[in-house]
Amino acid sequence: MEDSIFLGLNGPLCLICAVVNMFFIFCLFFQRNGSKGVKQPLKTLLLVIVVCTAILQIFFVQNMVMGSSSSYTTYYRILHIILKDLVEISMTTTVWLNVFYFSQIVPAKRAFFVWLKANIKVFTYGALVFDWAFLISNGLLDIFLILELPQNASNITGNSTDTDTQVNDNFFLAIFVVELLYLFLCLAVMMVSGCATVSYLWCHMKNVKSNKLSSSLKSQARVTITGIVQTVLYSLCNAWIMAYMLKSVLLHSEFDRKSHIFYTIISLYSFGTSINLTIGQSLFRKTAVELWHKVSHSRR
Repeated sequence: MEDSIFLGLNGPLCLICAVVNMFFIFCLFFQRNGSKGVKQPLKTLLLVIVVCTAILQIFFVQNMVMGSSSSYTTYYRILHIILKDLVEISMTTTVWLNVFYFSQIVPAKRAFFVWLKANIKVFTYGALVFDWAFLISNGLLDIFLILELPQNASNITGNSTDTDTQVNDNFFLAIFVVELLYLFLCLAVMMVSGCATVSYLWCHMKNVKSNKLSSSLKSQARVTITGIVQTVLYSLCNAWIMAYMLKSVLLHSEFDRKSHIFYTIISLYSFGTSINLTIGQSLFRKTAVELWHKVSHSRR
């Protein structure tokens, strides 16, 4: 991807995401008079997604300002690991957001789902802590191997260097496989909870006349649809991240040498997630509509 195309595409996306994230933070921490605040654990889930997206935008801007250089090879590899971990934390958080809405919408019949509905806060916080611990520890191990590899290569020559490189590649492969399995497990949970919610709402809405749909049912349908869209975004972003890690870490390919496609995919995912939250979350949507009405009235 050419530098001009990369900057022309990601520059506006970063600007829009930055404005949207500031709007989200304003909505979460500065409630309107008389409006109900976002309850836990929904507020924590939304905050994690927003913070991860905001930090990603900071790194994107830094990358666009500094540009790519061969003298920063190790730095950029570490930066890729950090970005990968941030977007993966954001992705897995949307999984637990789907599970949260599943527990609130679908009536619990089996013992596990009854427990889940009653202890959704404990489950959500436990899932988030496990996510952070697992993904961050994987990222730190990746960074350690990246920093260790050049030192070993400079101190050892000949066949020993090839052996050492092979050992590091094996470690990377092990981390890659474990992380891949975990992300696909999260995707499976996201798909199952989403499909169960869609199935329940579809059966429920067929028994209700279209002109008598309640506002709560419409809201449930809206967050379910945005959950499906988020699942698609998760799948596409996850596929690209895994392909990128496979080619860069294990195959040592020169494809996307400046990582423009890597940054663009993550930037598009962040942008899509921000728009999806705006549409799906009533707090963000209603506040945006009110601000728009105030601006339109002030111009008259």
